[in-house]
Amino acid sequence: MKKEKMSYRLSNNYQGFGTSIMAKRDLSFEIKLLAQLIMDELISERNKANFDNQIDRALQSKDIALFKQLSQDNQHYSIEY
Repeated sequence: MKKEKMSYRLSNNYQGFGTSIMAKRDLSFEIKLLAQLIMDELISERNKANFDNQIDRALQSKDIALFKQLSQDNQHYSIEY
């Protein structure tokens, strides 16, 4: 996972002396992990809904070959759910 960084420039102009401090802050591991888990869950739910729709269409059209192909190609959904 790519490391995300936020940069801040703090400046102080006290009596004509210009000083600046560069500060960098990394996003915490927990925030990155939570974002990745949410994205994985959303993608999984969308893929499963798409699979369910394809299976339903195959059953409604009584296309046995398409149903068998979809069932075999997406067998991991029946195990996962």
